[in-house]
Amino acid sequence: MHKGRKAYLLELEKNLSSWITDMHQAAKAIMWNMVIKKTKSIAKDYLNLYPNINNFKFSTSWLKGFMKRFNFAICRWIHIA
Repeated sequence: MHKGRKAYLLELEKNLSSWITDMHQAAKAIMWNMVIKKTKSIAKDYLNLYPNINNFKFSTSWLKGFMKRFNFAICRWIHIA
């Protein structure tokens, strides 16, 4: 069974997953636009690992795939599944 596309930005996504988990544990609400904004801000730290990251579009489709890969619930608010 095909499980979807593999993560291209695995290290960045691990970092982002940790941030979401920390926010959840602190009982902070997390909206999709916050996650995309945070991703774009930390992407600068990964230029040496992913040279084409500036061309990457952190779209809602990417966000849905990211959430699925890391077992976050897909809803208006992000909660740990």
